[in-house]
Amino acid sequence: MGAMERRVALVTAAGGAIGTATALAFAREGARVVCADLQADAAEAAAAAVRGAGGEAVGLAADVLVAADCARTVETAVDRFGKLDTLVNLVGYFGPRGGNWNAEQFDLAAWNWMMDVNLKSVFMASKHAIPAILAAGGGAVVNTGTIAALIGRGPGAYAASKSGVLALTRAMAADYAPHNIRVNCVCPSATDTPMYWRSGGGNRRREDVANSVQGLSTPETIAAAFLYLASDRSPRVTGQILVADGGFTAFRP
Repeated sequence: MGAMERRVALVTAAGGAIGTATALAFAREGARVVCADLQADAAEAAAAAVRGAGGEAVGLAADVLVAADCARTVETAVDRFGKLDTLVNLVGYFGPRGGNWNAEQFDLAAWNWMMDVNLKSVFMASKHAIPAILAAGGGAVVNTGTIAALIGRGPGAYAASKSGVLALTRAMAADYAPHNIRVNCVCPSATDTPMYWRSGGGNRRREDVANSVQGLSTPETIAAAFLYLASDRSPRVTGQILVADGGFTAFRP
């Protein structure tokens, strides 16, 4: 039996590189997966990848900032697979939108947008998924942080929004530990994804990142961290921040 046998997982932003890798990792361990993404074609591509690997998955377009869409993703999981017991909150964005990186230049609209995408999305998806997870008898929620929430790195709005995710993770873990729901968070460092190169890494040479102290993570190595926290391999782990950064924060001068 796999570590996710008989589990039903909802993965948000499943069309992204890490999202698809996570959906595949879960399916290989026995989970059935709802692949949700803002873009319908990306959601279906992730689900098709899972099915192509021999797993069960359904893809659907959903904006997790919209309550009706959040409710629909949960209903899809329950209707299609009979329950929902695992949520992975992967929706997020790294670079500034409509403003510069510095605090005095980062405009209010860009600040609000980043708080919505990185923090409100976690709240919204969790708010709608947790009742179903409770009905299933418990399960796991895994959120996405960043090393920028731990050290002085990245634009302030990004670091602040992800710091909120860390705090929300711990608070939810305390709230739901008596109800058999574990809540944890993965903090990746630089990962070789199209989003990274578009939004933050585009001004760095690939070889410079690859040869730096932490190297460059792959979507599959980050997916392994999500799998560990979501699965039976971590039955007593809750309220924890798992840093998957190749040692960057440990070795940083």
